[in-house]
Amino acid sequence: MPALEPTSTQRQPEPLRAHGFTEPGGEDALRGLVQLAAVLGGGQAALELRDERRVWFRCGFPSEDWAVLEPLLAGGGWSRAELTDAGRGIGRLWARCEAHAGALALLANQIQLLVALRRELGEQRSRPRGPAGSSFVPGLVHEMRNFIFGISGSLDALQARFGGMAEVAKYQTVLRASVDRLNAFVDEVGDYGDPRPPAWADGNLELLLREAALQLRPRAAAAGVELRLELRGPLPPVRADEQGLCMAFHRMIGLALGHQAAGGRVTIHAEPGFQEDRAVIRGYVDSPRMELPGVDLSRLFEPFYFRASGFGRLALPVARRVLEQHGGKLSADQGPGGGVRLGFILPALAGAHHG
Repeated sequence: MPALEPTSTQRQPEPLRAHGFTEPGGEDALRGLVQLAAVLGGGQAALELRDERRVWFRCGFPSEDWAVLEPLLAGGGWSRAELTDAGRGIGRLWARCEAHAGALALLANQIQLLVALRRELGEQRSRPRGPAGSSFVPGLVHEMRNFIFGISGSLDALQARFGGMAEVAKYQTVLRASVDRLNAFVDEVGDYGDPRPPAWADGNLELLLREAALQLRPRAAAAGVELRLELRGPLPPVRADEQGLCMAFHRMIGLALGHQAAGGRVTIHAEPGFQEDRAVIRGYVDSPRMELPGVDLSRLFEPFYFRASGFGRLALPVARRVLEQHGGKLSADQGPGGGVRLGFILPALAGAHHG
């Protein structure tokens, strides 16, 4: 009977997927190398792989036997090879003492290479553009800007010639708004598909938030929306690409403003805190009237999932990538007053303390 093809319901456990082993059975190559080590070791070998948080893969013994056998592996009767990546321990390979130390080290090296390759492939899949993106996206943005410039110039000429005609003016208003939205979208495409290299320096998040708020206050005032900045206590310094971080907050706040009617309020909040004994800055952008019925908030950061009109289709994916580049996080939840709250965490500069 022919083997069944994997179905869409088959799914790798999350720890394997997180390390690039996304396809069902993708870890079989690891098992094969452990079996080869077992041949060298008189029939028994075991492998354990771990990251900073957990053990993410084990083979060689049934899962229920590991707790009993782990102390034996640390004792005599077993040869052991350490697995490393950039000087950091990522696991261990054991085999019975009959195993030749040199051969066991070679197998450990093959496992290290396989894990590194899978991780690299996983990172490539999560990157915002394909291999040709570095040349394609800038070219696309350049051509689109040329079109926008031509359309804007024609609109300027039309307004100069027929600006006094009410019948023409209403179409000019619609066309101008469409061009502005297109221009904002092209900015997002450039930020998402062709991000500039970060310029790292010690940064002051309070100044960055004040700058982002200052840039957007005219827009908030024109829409009749209150833009409030709430900072509690002195914020510790951060290691930051200031231009990128300011742009990320500009995108988040701008999106929130775009979903507030006159009389609404957008609040930007930040305060010092701790996460796992490390100093961090916690905060949120609260948009009480930003209600998204039918939207899965866990998917809000997927490109083009949130189909806001004009500006905003790539705003949140860009903002999340920037915060993650800084070692932080960006999430979306229901706010206490309704609407959507965009919560963020940024690590403070190493050695920073606060009261």
